[in-house]
Amino acid sequence: MLGDAKANDQVSLARRPDDINRIGYLHDGRARTIDEAIRWHGGEAQASADAYAALSQVDRDRLLAFLNSL
Repeated sequence: MLGDAKANDQVSLARRPDDINRIGYLHDGRARTIDEAIRWHGGEAQASADAYAALSQVDRDRLLAFLNSL
């Protein structure tokens, strides 16, 4: 187990999103979806999380479809 000053307890070491050992998104694997990973960002990334939350549902869906295609 790894930790840091931001109380992140674990790091997902999976190499690919389809890896069955993947825990989840974010460096500690606690987000189950990309949407959760974006919404759970704060601090220096708060402006990006806020911009994402302000998108229309259609634009959010398009962005997530693009990110999931990578």
